[in-house]
Amino acid sequence: TSFDGQIPTPVYYIIEGSSECTDATRYTNVAQITIDTPCTCPSYETKSVATLNILTISILMLLTLGISFTRIDKS
Repeated sequence: TSFDGQIPTPVYYIIEGSSECTDATRYTNVAQITIDTPCTCPSYETKSVATLNILTISILMLLTLGISFTRIDKS
């Protein structure tokens, strides 16, 4: 749950046996794992998204005005 995307190295661990083991044999010695490889995560690419330009905004404004005038005339 505490993984932050970084590869921790070295990693230490102890293995616990069942409760049937004696206190002297219940736990293993401390073991160490070392990871000697670089992270090969793909780089993040930003993708552009089309936005409204001046022509599109002008057309939308004209359409809005046209619709509003037809609504006013019918009232």
